[in-house]
Amino acid sequence: QQVSFLYDLVTRTVDKGESNSLLILGPHGVGKSALVNKVMSEAAKLNSWKENAVEVRLNGMIAIDDKIALKEITRQLNLENVVEDKVFGSFSDHLHFLLSSLKSGDKSSK
Repeated sequence: QQVSFLYDLVTRTVDKGESNSLLILGPHGVGKSALVNKVMSEAAKLNSWKENAVEVRLNGMIAIDDKIALKEITRQLNLENVVEDKVFGSFSDHLHFLLSSLKSGDKSSK
């Protein structure tokens, strides 16, 4: 049941452009990561996913604030060569850069 719900959520996000968020909570070892990995691997088989999706994975133990999370997203999207050593003055500046890069880019930097 959880697999079906999560699969539907992620495929609607990619196929229909919905802006969905989901927080999965539970004790250590109950299968949260396994659930996400299963759904993401199934969704990755879809043509629409291959053409339109970009997957970024963040570890909540490492990305403990917005600035660290955005830096990791930038790294995973291979945009750090664009950023180089630029230090953004604020969360807003970094987010604006990241969103602009996503809007103007294609998946060739993957």
